Amino acid sequence: MPHLAEFMTRYPQIKLELALDDGFADLVGDGFDAGIRLGESVAPGMAAVPIGGPIRIVVVGSPEYFERHARPVTPDDLAARSCRPSCVRSSISAREA
Repeated sequence: MPHLAEFMTRYPQIKLELALDDGFADLVGDGFDAGIRLGESVAPGMAAVPIGGPIRIVVVGSPEYFERHARPVTPDDLAARSCRPSCVRSSISAREA
């Protein structure tokens, strides 16, 4: 979030709360004024504008894992692997009121 500090300096009267979730949140129903979503899915009645370029998704693993297993080249290469998908699910407050 490279522009967060500048935004908070420019608009000190705004309380900014960030909620990170990998689900498809109901922004209006959950009381949010705005949302940033990865991907192209937008709920009916919502307006969307791009705010950045393409997102790069990566596979990470320990050096020891990759010594024992070939490095995946495509997402399909992960289907037979014993891997643990990871996601971010937290809520943080960028500025306390």
